[in-house]
Amino acid sequence: MAVSQTSVHLLPLLVVGIACVSSLALTTSNTTEVQHLPTLHNSTASTPANGIPGSCHGINLQDASRSMWMAADVFVRDLTCKRSDANASLSEELFLEMEQNIRHLVDSSLKAYLIQGDNQSRADLLEIFGVLDSLNLGDYRDPTFIRLWFSLKMAPLLPYVAQSFLVQLGNQNFSCSSYQQMMESMSTELQKTQGVDRELIYSNFIKVFLSRTNSPEPGCKDKSTGSEEWLQRNIGIFLKFATIKELKEMNNNFSAIEVLEKLSLQQKAELILDPDSGALEDVNFVREVLTSLKLSGQDEQLSQFFQTFAQISEKKNITFITNAAVRETILNISLTALAPAFEVFGAQEFQLWFQVYLVPVMPGLRPAYLWVIPKDISCASYMAILTGLQKTLNFPLPLELSMGINSSIEFLKETFPRCLTPESFTCKETVVDENLLCAEVNRSLVQQTLAADNSSAALCSFTITEHACSVADQLAPQNLATLLKCSLESQTTYPVEAWKLFFQKVSSSLNDTLQTFATMTSNNSRPALSNALDALREVRLANLSDAELQSRTVMGDLVQRVIGPFLASPSTNFLFCLSSYNFSCLTYQIVVKELSNQRQLMNSDKQQAVFTYFIKLFLSRKESSDPGCTLSSNGSQDWLQANLGSFAGFATVQDLQTLNPHVSTIEILSVLTPSQVVQLLISAGSSNDTTLIDLAFDRLEKCDALENLDEFLTQLSVNGQVGPSANHGLKTYQS
Repeated sequence: MAVSQTSVHLLPLLVVGIACVSSLALTTSNTTEVQHLPTLHNSTASTPANGIPGSCHGINLQDASRSMWMAADVFVRDLTCKRSDANASLSEELFLEMEQNIRHLVDSSLKAYLIQGDNQSRADLLEIFGVLDSLNLGDYRDPTFIRLWFSLKMAPLLPYVAQSFLVQLGNQNFSCSSYQQMMESMSTELQKTQGVDRELIYSNFIKVFLSRTNSPEPGCKDKSTGSEEWLQRNIGIFLKFATIKELKEMNNNFSAIEVLEKLSLQQKAELILDPDSGALEDVNFVREVLTSLKLSGQDEQLSQFFQTFAQISEKKNITFITNAAVRETILNISLTALAPAFEVFGAQEFQLWFQVYLVPVMPGLRPAYLWVIPKDISCASYMAILTGLQKTLNFPLPLELSMGINSSIEFLKETFPRCLTPESFTCKETVVDENLLCAEVNRSLVQQTLAADNSSAALCSFTITEHACSVADQLAPQNLATLLKCSLESQTTYPVEAWKLFFQKVSSSLNDTLQTFATMTSNNSRPALSNALDALREVRLANLSDAELQSRTVMGDLVQRVIGPFLASPSTNFLFCLSSYNFSCLTYQIVVKELSNQRQLMNSDKQQAVFTYFIKLFLSRKESSDPGCTLSSNGSQDWLQANLGSFAGFATVQDLQTLNPHVSTIEILSVLTPSQVVQLLISAGSSNDTTLIDLAFDRLEKCDALENLDEFLTQLSVNGQVGPSANHGLKTYQS
């Protein structure tokens, strides 16, 4: 087998090196590690004159391993010296090969030591082999020495480094070039070494060294051309363990935006919330940070980012982000990215996002953002979102934000009526903080202006809030009605708090004002009317006695002439609260009739809400003296018209039978919708009641027969099949 030229040079050197250990021990007895290491003088083995051991008793392979490490010390010192000698005859390739062979011997000796010995603590192991003390063998400000020292002394023990060792290492007076050489060597070593605690190295060596203020080059930043180069040379693969705050402390010139692509998700979250970055006031900066993420709802990046975002916000006591543009940018980008994932989200995921991750931006949530929520989510998922919105109202929010959250809650309830039960509702009452509401109102300006000019133009130049906070109680009913007209026509949406304070201030003339207003405007449905109607309920209806609630005169006048112009815009809360009032069946029917008169002004969601949150809830009340209001009705059709009005089509046949157990489906069949006819036929199952079937198809022939048939067939395909007689009737009808 051929022996390389390198090996011919190397083996004698190794033998000499090991043999020199004893003399090295004698000449350097003041160094700690040498006192622990065996020498050829103090070996316990006996060797006869012929050189052949007489007995292996007393031989300790651990001593041999440590001797090999001392030999490595000699090579670190001497090879460094040789490499720096301009007259050295050895080539660079030879130096590298020698280093690799010595490293192989060192690794093998360490393995032998570990096999032979008891478990040693990390600190003990590095002390036994004198790793730190071996730095004194050369100039540790010299990168060449540090590279060789790391390769032969520290790298083999890298998996065993302990906190105390790393802290001591970080306090050595390395030059920046030698420290950077060590970082380069360490990064290379870690690519092939397992079981090393990298965060331990960052926290106790890198951060310690770069944070020192007493070094010649604190932070090693002077020779770097920018933040990216500084990171590469001084932090490298350990970047993910650093915080933005630590990076800025180590390098006061550090710019996170320069290295945005290199930052972890956690660091990006910290960057946005860093007060020194100015991100919370800079929309473009926030957008750049967020779009640098791989925004895909199918991976974990977005959730990891927002998990850290929420945690840091809580630590910094950031209740919510106050800059509206920044808040909406975060909401828009994140919800758009999450939209595909919402399709497969369960209740737990919705809870995490709407009750934890998005908390700092939840106050900016408006109905438009909720369109991304799939309509087929579970009711548990719906409740998770709703709870997040309701918790947001516990923040000390400005009125416009609380109004947006209330609108979102309203939208959510209207979108998922199937998830709402009477037990899940509460009749929410509005608390008015006049000092907060009026804090920015210039009352004297309103008073002075209207004292000089009470024309319509002057009245309408101020908002409802400004009037409520100043001289509303001094205005005549005619002027108040004019103010209402122009305010509502302007489509300006005021919070319920503002309307409630306004109506409270003018309560003595409120009926006259609203009756005058009713003559000035036609009934219509506008978003601006909904909050006004909520406030009217709290100021007028909520204060009525039971006798007034059960008076046909009082209620007829109230719903027709007072709140009539607003009734086409009922909120879910308004309807639910209305269902809890102690109406008699007759006064309840007055309300239903007036709502029916305005049904055409409502969108389909509002129409459904009237049935779900008012009619169904009121008629389901068991404590009533006449549950379902069935006693005063003259037959099933009369009952249906009086108690459900034009909203009867939103009930299922099962609803009708539950609300009135005595209802005759035959009697009401002629007024049922095609969808309800399908439900009726399916409930009949395999019945051969030909009378019912004939009546059903007679109903379909009324009005627009083709449209009725289309709706009938569509509903039939959704709900299933009917009995054979009905199928026969359908074929006859189609022919």
